[in-house]
Amino acid sequence: DYNDPVRTNRLNLNRLWPKFSFNFEPRWNDDTRRDIDTSETLQKLPFMSFDGEKQKILASPFYFDLASEYTYFYSEDGPRNHRADVHPRFYLPYSYKSYFTIEPSVGLRETIWHVDKKEYQTSDKKTLTRELYDLKVDLSSEVFHVFNLGGEGVERIKHAIRPQITYNYTPEKDQSDLPSLDSIDRIAKVNLITYSLTNTLTSKSKRDTGKIKRHPSDKPVGDSSYEPPIYGYNEFLRFKLEQSYDINKEKEDDPEPFSPIHGELELYPARYFSVNADADWSHYDSNFRSRNLAARFWDMRGDKLSVDYRYQKDTSETIYTNLDVKVSDRLSIRG
Repeated sequence: DYNDPVRTNRLNLNRLWPKFSFNFEPRWNDDTRRDIDTSETLQKLPFMSFDGEKQKILASPFYFDLASEYTYFYSEDGPRNHRADVHPRFYLPYSYKSYFTIEPSVGLRETIWHVDKKEYQTSDKKTLTRELYDLKVDLSSEVFHVFNLGGEGVERIKHAIRPQITYNYTPEKDQSDLPSLDSIDRIAKVNLITYSLTNTLTSKSKRDTGKIKRHPSDKPVGDSSYEPPIYGYNEFLRFKLEQSYDINKEKEDDPEPFSPIHGELELYPARYFSVNADADWSHYDSNFRSRNLAARFWDMRGDKLSVDYRYQKDTSETIYTNLDVKVSDRLSIRG
């Protein structure tokens, strides 16, 4: 946000493996508002994370992924805390033929804080811990049909429909005696059912084989008749509808346990042009809580034009435009 008075300075060192990643990153937030006391501006010196993508556990049917981090929070006159957070997740996916896939999973979370501030009393507890678990069940299916168009440009279009139901549960945990510096320090209780329906259209078209650059290594050994693929695939439309039902709100007699219906649209109707839109519509007051629309235009030379319309009920209604013009290889103009 160009209007944000806080500028984040960061130096990132990372190491990537096929299924894991490590990041080391000091972050210094420079608050440019000189009319206020910035001595309690929170810094992360440093922030470190070690993450693992979803992967199979040896030869078992189980999978796991990992999110973990260590942060030292520093401020001149405010809090100074060490915090380590480790959150592995274990999955057991199961597919019944081609009809549906169900994937239950459980996450185990351990968070440790160590208070590092001289003015705390010696009787204060300097090391605090929190143990949490969360459950998730993901049920999905997919049906599709391929339409044969036989056109010169597009030969086929695949229409896929993906219904999905997800259940998330995180128990309530008293965290009032723990530090509160960012979102990780307060994990809210969750008892949520989310259902969605996603439609995608993917086209299959012939490529211009005269423009395909071939390399000798593309040819399999012993196959003199091999030719590179001459078809291209383009997912030119994605439309998703989603809504959640909050069981906790229903138990607490909240008058609105259902979330607004959320819709997303991604459309690429022509080359060098795209449209993205999303909206939240509430059936309680039959009105939009938010709606956003963005159009993008670009060309091969590097010129770009974007127009965004954004609306938040009772908050804002804005139009953003950005234009990039490439005058030459060494000069571009942006407004």
